[in-house]
Amino acid sequence: MASAIPSQGERSVLRFIAKRPYILFILPGIVVYTVFITAPIVVSIPFSLTGLTENGHRVFVGFENYVIVFTNRILFPQFLRALRNTFLGLALNYLIIHPLIIFLAYQMYRKIWGHVVFQNILFIPQFVNAIALTFMVSIFFSPYVGLYYHVFKFLGLEKWGTAGVWTNEKLGVVLIVIVWTWAGLGYEMLLYIAGFKMIPNELVEAAIIDGAGEWRRFTRVYFPLLMPTFTNVMVLMFIWCITAFEIPYILGGINGGINGNTDFLTLFLYRTAFGSGAYSTNFVGMGSAISTVILAILAGGSGIILWILRGRQVTY
Repeated sequence: MASAIPSQGERSVLRFIAKRPYILFILPGIVVYTVFITAPIVVSIPFSLTGLTENGHRVFVGFENYVIVFTNRILFPQFLRALRNTFLGLALNYLIIHPLIIFLAYQMYRKIWGHVVFQNILFIPQFVNAIALTFMVSIFFSPYVGLYYHVFKFLGLEKWGTAGVWTNEKLGVVLIVIVWTWAGLGYEMLLYIAGFKMIPNELVEAAIIDGAGEWRRFTRVYFPLLMPTFTNVMVLMFIWCITAFEIPYILGGINGGINGNTDFLTLFLYRTAFGSGAYSTNFVGMGSAISTVILAILAGGSGIILWILRGRQVTY
């Protein structure tokens, strides 16, 4: 009969878990994330170094797939266009949307009149599918039908209201950012509201006693102590922009809209790997190579953001 007494190694594991019971709560998530996210990423890197022979056998080709992406006269301009649109969307988020989110979160934290209603309205899109949100935005900007048209008609500028918003090449990324903002504004705003509430009231009261006005309290007390939240949101925005797929695909289709005005990196990846292009026969190798490049951009960009902003965090 086998002994029921645990071995030394088992006792060490049990003591480790007893001191950290939260591990039992996060373990299922870690397992799922590892199986469905981490493992495919790790496996795709070796596949990016392979190609197909005429007989359909997979062989090692080294960095040939990467060379094709960065030198091919068809693929490389598409990659640059997708990269440009992706970082243009990121810049619009950082320079316009992010300050708007901080402003709204601060107003909700200050409990302005109707703040509960406004907070719920801003958070409702979190429960709506991205496809439905994109469809509603398309209706909003639809000529002769949408609210966009009727507002300009009311102002006596009917010609502007009938202008082709969706056919304007310069507005592709802007429209995508509008949908992003509508879809993600509430979530990011709640992160900042939580950050504001974690700041001790004693520090704010001390600033008021010292005669600091609203602006000085925000810039000298609130914002420095919000740097952890600010850093997290900056990284989240970066990841969402680099990996954006559903909204650009819905608005512009697999070809990235009019002359690629809604083409993003993941849409370029999908089109190259699974589209009807010249490299669809080696979709595993080419797709893995492009996804590895996107992964490198994600890791490098996120690392730079964390390196820059974490050094500016303060404690109290």
